[in-house]
Amino acid sequence: GHQIKPLVVASSQQTVYDLGDQLKKLATKKRIRSSRGEPLMVGVFFSGTVQSTSGKAIRDKEANGGKSDAAMLEESDIIVCCCKFLAGWDEWRLCSVFLCRRVLSEEFLQQMLARATRARPGQGKRRPLIFDLANHPDDVCAA
Repeated sequence: GHQIKPLVVASSQQTVYDLGDQLKKLATKKRIRSSRGEPLMVGVFFSGTVQSTSGKAIRDKEANGGKSDAAMLEESDIIVCCCKFLAGWDEWRLCSVFLCRRVLSEEFLQQMLARATRARPGQGKRRPLIFDLANHPDDVCAA
């Protein structure tokens, strides 16, 4: 599997789909490749259904080409989610978190930060990068 992955935490299930769709289109248009020279793989993960660009209600599995969550997590170069995988998910390959949603509680902040601090089995982990694109520092401290 891929050795490092960024996690993008979006504000809603629809935003997860829309952002993932835009990243996929941009990667195709610009011919962006993974570190292995393959086309960039963007995995979108959300619960329930959202509206696709064609207006059809779809689930994340359909947006990910019919692949299971486990397979898509393994193959993805970029992981985009909202709430799914923020609790109870251990992934040591996360190198950074791009937070694109408001932090409204201490529990959410702890879960989100915990995703990026999982150590590789048998090894330590360097300090992860957290890019907060949605919160004022005072709001984060208040949470």
